[in-house]
This record gives sequence, structure tokens and C-alpha cells, in this order.
Amino acid sequence: MIHGKGVTIDLSKKKISYESIENTISHQFLGGNGIGAYILHQKMKPTQSFSPQSWVIFAPGVLNGSTFPMTSKCGFFGLSPLTHALAESYFGASLGVSVKSHGLDYIAITGKSETLSYILIDEDISIIEDQTLKNVVTSECEQILKERHHGSCACIGPAGENLVKFAAIVGDNRQAGRTGLGAVLGRKNLKAIVVTPRKIEYDHQNVKEMRKRCFKGFLDGEGYPAYQGYHSMGTGKSIIPFSDLWGVLPTENFEHSQYDRASQIDTTGWIKDVTRNTGCHGCMIACGKVYKGISDPEFETLFALGSNLLCDDINVIAEANRLCDEYGMDTISMGGILGYMMSLSKEGVITEDIPFGDGDTILSLIKKTATREGLGDNLAEGVRTLSRIYNNHYHAIHVLGLEPPAYDVRGMKGMALSFMTSPRGACHLRSSAYTVELSGTWQQFTADRFSSEDKGYVAWMENLMTVHDILGTCKFTRDFYLPDIMCEMVEAYTGIGLTPEKLIASGERTFNLEWLFNVQNGVFMDNLPAKFTTPIAEGPSSGAFISEEDVTRMKSDYFKARGWDENGIPTEKTKKRLGLTFCSA
Repeated sequence: MIHGKGVTIDLSKKKISYESIENTISHQFLGGNGIGAYILHQKMKPTQSFSPQSWVIFAPGVLNGSTFPMTSKCGFFGLSPLTHALAESYFGASLGVSVKSHGLDYIAITGKSETLSYILIDEDISIIEDQTLKNVVTSECEQILKERHHGSCACIGPAGENLVKFAAIVGDNRQAGRTGLGAVLGRKNLKAIVVTPRKIEYDHQNVKEMRKRCFKGFLDGEGYPAYQGYHSMGTGKSIIPFSDLWGVLPTENFEHSQYDRASQIDTTGWIKDVTRNTGCHGCMIACGKVYKGISDPEFETLFALGSNLLCDDINVIAEANRLCDEYGMDTISMGGILGYMMSLSKEGVITEDIPFGDGDTILSLIKKTATREGLGDNLAEGVRTLSRIYNNHYHAIHVLGLEPPAYDVRGMKGMALSFMTSPRGACHLRSSAYTVELSGTWQQFTADRFSSEDKGYVAWMENLMTVHDILGTCKFTRDFYLPDIMCEMVEAYTGIGLTPEKLIASGERTFNLEWLFNVQNGVFMDNLPAKFTTPIAEGPSSGAFISEEDVTRMKSDYFKARGWDENGIPTEKTKKRLGLTFCSA
């Protein structure tokens, strides 16, 4: 639903004001990260992420509340304390639906509360001080506030309050983990946002008919393979064995691309101990598999806290995942940081004994990072800062300061490009280029994963994935939720008619705006980690690496596809075509 209205909350002044969005802007950017990026760009001038003048924007996806399957994704946007670039992070919590039910397309937050507080959106909007929530873990905080107000809740844990640079925002046991916006809320003394839901008004008959088509598409159509695979065995079984088979599963802090004990950490190794399924708000897939009631480690976590650390003990991985969720920290960044320190320890660069694969060490350092105790005070700063502290950049795996997800991109050169072109730093979800790279063909695209030629398709994939974030659709739906049916879904729920071309243009417009936000904050496209120039030593991707020539060729093709100049900045012609001439960069 698109309402054309948002609310601004100034925590310093305790001032709350409603704002209108012009129809032309609503139709250009729609919602989700479209509206999130636009409002952020309008409000936030270059500053520091921890400044009281910084902003955090929450924006629901357009289809939040529609009851179409897998449409609950919503996101937070701001300036990352970890990367100093655009911060964006998504989760499939009920908060987006509840915010939409109040007729709001966004919540914009600035300033800083004098004491720990939370925002309540009920009959009115209030800023409520509550020191009793200090250092309360996320599950307990959610329980307290949900029982108190009977609404949706998103909160930070102790890591956010302690300004851990990769602190997450947690709601409904879903995590908006990447880029550290939990720390920005912590700096603002904002513990949580709570919203009591109302009824959403829409054309029920149109939505009902569209919902039937969507369900059929997942139960008996193009979406079935993804639905069945993730529903039955979760993301670990669906991805880890194949990544290992192809030789692109990062292992031992990206020293290797296969893990000889991968079968012990993928879901097949522990499916008999799954106590329940879980998933995003209203999701029919329920890809989360809770191990022994501890936590539901998914693919990225199984890599980050498993193969990346040479840890094959699912009990340790599940407990490490639980600790990160409770303290409120991103598991991908946490695993990247621990892998970096283990590499330094192994080579004698540091005196601390931090061995690969040691479960006690993993769990201890997670706790110390969340509380900034001892060595944890450094770990809380992220890999890029650690590389400066210890003067070792070779083992520091990051792009723009963001620790990467579970893909050894030396064997997937389109993914290597997308790590560089992602406006938030190393990320697989900005493009999902692995869909093309590993299969060799997807939709209208073909790719040779070992070649750096013909990678311009990454730009179109980024536009499509941005549309998913605008609408709030899960990217596991990508084989079925394509532009044609997306347009029908939008029209059924909102009444707004779009062509597939206009919908993709919204994604392109938003992606360009996100990079223009970076440029205005002095952030430009980063290089790949130095380790990626070293050939993979063994396995199906043996000999693969990323050369300087590869990077030059891929960037050149990509810039042409985007209409960007040789420095990776949208040209004036491109800005005019996309309606972004208001951007000064």
C-alpha cells in the first residue's frame, strides 16, 4: 500500500511531525528502499553516523500487509558506522505491516534521547523513557514490550547500546543485521520501536484472486523448486553442499574454497534435531530450522561461524548464532572478524591464541565483542579497522568495510563485480548474480563464472533485486516474482498501474540514488580484498583469481550498462533520464 505520508521524530526535541509525499515522488520511488533512500537523501546532509544530526529511516515494502506470500520484507536506512557509506538492512518482521496499517510509508528518526527510550505508535506517537530496558537482550526486550503494548516490536540488544559497529536491529526473531544501524539507534539512546497494528483497507476481491495465483505459483509453478527446497530443508541444505561442490564455499577466512566437513554443518547433518520451523512474518516457506530449540542458523551463518572458522560443531554454531541474535549482532560480520583474528593468530602476527575451530574461543569472543570487554573492544570496530590496528591487510576480507557473505568470488567473477558495485559494501543480495553465475543461465542471461567478459548483466540484476526491496518481496521468490506478475500484484493491492519497464526503472532509479548518496558523503567504489588476487589452490575452481585486468574490464562494461562515467558516477544524462537531477553529486 502507498499512502503518501510519513512521520518525522526528533528525539532531542521530542518533536513529532507528519509529512506528505508528492504523488510524483510516490510513483517514482514507490516504497521500501525506494522511499527509504529518497527520504534519507532529502534529510541527511554529510555528517557522522553517530552524530545527533544523523537520520535513520524505516520504510515498509509496498506489498507489506497484502497477504501475498513472502511479502513482509521491510528495511532500515541511514549512514553506516562500519562502512561510512549507505546503510541498508532488511528483515521479514511484522513491523512493516503495522506501520503501513497506520497509513505511513516511512518513519524518519533523528536527534538523541537524553535517556534510554523507545518509540510507541498507537493511538498517538510517544517517546517513552525506560531505563529498565538497559542491556536487556533482544528476545526479552521484545517480550516485555509486546506484552505491554500488544504490537510489533523492533529493538536493539546490548551490542547496539555498546556501539558495536555491526550491531543489528531485531524483530520477531528476524534480524536486520548488515551495516550496523543497531549501533546508530544505540547512539540515539533508542532501544526499540513498537507499533500496535490496525486494519489495512484494500480491495479484498482483487487481492484474494491475486493471492491464489501467487500460492499456485509456489505450490505448482515456477516458484515450486525454491519453495520445496527451502521449506523442507532450509537454506543450509539448499546452498552449502552446492557451494562446496562448485568450489566457492569460503573456508578458513577465504584461504580455501571447499570445506572437507561441509556435510556436518549443512542441514542434512542435523535435520533430525530440528525442533520447529520458523520464518519471516506470514511466510509459507518457513526456511528457518531451529536446532534443538537453540537457534535457526541459516546458510550465511553456517558459513560465517562454520566453514569460515573451520568449526564443524553445529552445537557451537547454533549457540554462537543465538548469542549474536540476543546481543544484537550481524553473524556475517562477526564471523569475518573472528576469521581475520584466527588468521593473524595462526601466522603469529598477534600474541593472542585464537585457534581456528575452537568453540570455546568463538563463544567467548562473541560475548566480549558485544560488551566491548578486553580484545572485544577492538573486534567491535570491524575488519577494516582491525587491519589498520594490526597493519595486516592481506587477511582483511571486506569491501567498503563490510565483511562479505558466503561466496568465494574468485570462482564467480560476476559476483566479484557485484561486491564492488553494491552501495552498502560486499553483498550478495544487491544483485543475486550467483543465480546466473552458478547455473550458467537464468532468464535472458548466460554467464561463464570464470570469465570477466560480458558482466554488464549485473546492472539489470541489481535493478530487479532493488525492485524486490522496494516491494518487500523475499528474494527466494525471484524465479516466480518477475516484473510482469509484480506489476499485477502492485495494481491489485494499491490500484497503481505500472508497466514492467517502469517498475524496473524504479529499481534503477533507486540504485543510482543510493550511489549518489555515497558520492555526496565522499564514498566511492572500493577495490576487492588483496587475497582475491591469489589463485584458489584446489577443487573445481582451482586456479581462479581476480586480476587487475578482470576488474578493469568488468567495471568498464558495467559503467557503460549503467550510464556512469569512468569514475563510477552517474552522468548528468543518466540522472536526467531517471529524474535524479535534484542530486548534486
